[in-house]
Formats: sequence, structure tokens, C-alpha cells
Amino acid sequence: MKEQERGIPTLFVIPLIQFAVGALLFLSLLFGRRDMTVLTILVLGMIGGTRLWAMASLRGLKCRLMVSKRKMFAGETLTMRVHAENGKFLPLLLQLKVPLSPALHPSPGEVALTKEASLLWYQRFHFQWELTARRRGVHHIGPLYIFAGDPFAFFSRRERGGDSY
Repeated sequence: MKEQERGIPTLFVIPLIQFAVGALLFLSLLFGRRDMTVLTILVLGMIGGTRLWAMASLRGLKCRLMVSKRKMFAGETLTMRVHAENGKFLPLLLQLKVPLSPALHPSPGEVALTKEASLLWYQRFHFQWELTARRRGVHHIGPLYIFAGDPFAFFSRRERGGDSY
């Protein structure tokens, strides 16, 4: 399952550009250009800081998937909830994806089971979907896929959640 395509939020996440900024830092130090040195150090610091932020984004993050029913008849509705809790001081950008069996479809207006939110420090968030069964039987939901990263969406980490239903 791929992360939602957002395009490239900044050019500074491309390794070639990072190398070019590092080379520019070297040249500005070599020729004594103080302003260019400060600028390149700030850019490299921002890149490194957001990368570390993204690596720490999954620590302390708890997500739990719950469903109201396990077996359904055709036309019945199921409520699925995901509780997400950021248990650390760092805010983060969170994206959740839940794969479904083909016999389940979301309520009108929802095309895919993907939700996105920004969680501040020690904040909880609840996502909810209403699903309708096309046929009776035991339907498989999950597992939950979690994408978390820095609030600027420069870098992100992926984790597969708990059990499926």
C-alpha cells in the first residue's frame, strides 16, 4: 500500500539537492562568505531536524482499530472507529489507511478509507467510517497502515498497525 501522493513538498528532500547545499556550504566557508554560510547551515539544520522529527514521530503514537460487528448481512451497516493518541511532546502529521474486503463499501461521499490529521502534543483523535455490506458473511478489515511524520510533511515513516478484523 502506497502513501498518498502529495507531490514533493520541498526540493530539499532530494538527496542531490542536499549534496548541492552541502557543497555550497563548503564553497562559502572556503571563500569566507558569512551570509551564504549562515543560510546553508540553516537549510541543512532544517533538513536534519525534520528528518529526526520524522524518525521520532512513531514513538509514543498509539492507534487502535475497533469495529461494531464481525458478521453482517447484505445491506447492514458497520461502524468502524480508529482512536489515535500522540503520547509525546512532538506534534506530528498522521495519515491512516484501512484496506477492506471488496464486499464492503464506504458510505456515500467516501471513496477510500484514508484519513489525515495533525496531532499536537499529547492529543487524541478519533476517526469514524460507516460501511455497508454488499453481501452477507464475514468481512475482512485491516490491518491499519499508519504514516506519521513532521508537521511540514517533508519526511514520513510507515508502520503497520495491529490485527485485522
